[in-house]
Amino acid sequence: MREALIDVLLLEVEGRRIGLPASLVLEVLPSAAVETLDGAPDLVEGVLNVRGQLLPVVSMRRRLGAPDRPPRVDDHLVRVETGGRELLLRVDRALDLIGVDPWRLQELDAGQGAVATPEGTLVVQDAERFLSTDGLDQLREALEAR
Repeated sequence: MREALIDVLLLEVEGRRIGLPASLVLEVLPSAAVETLDGAPDLVEGVLNVRGQLLPVVSMRRRLGAPDRPPRVDDHLVRVETGGRELLLRVDRALDLIGVDPWRLQELDAGQGAVATPEGTLVVQDAERFLSTDGLDQLREALEAR
């Protein structure tokens, strides 16, 4: 018997389509200006107050090695829960929710898999591994110092 489809949020970063397991996604928000956070890892743009909760904003451009650019009004912030912590991921656009057959998902390396779609290969990220343990420790210390 086949496994059920995995829901994946389809995102766009610098013209690249990536997927994020929808089970980790809490909500998708419009772009907003963030406050800088001294001592944070390079991937972290800063922090944003979301309904009274101060959340770090991780740049998916930096995470994927794409050229950095100033935030735009049409960017999206994807609120995820990973490693017991909530984060916001800044992406160019959140596009759609799609179903992926888990048996077709091929592991690329720790934290990534790929699946062929009619539009081409889709890389599915594991948000649990966006920041290394050192990165999470550095982020925790920066937030505590604030």
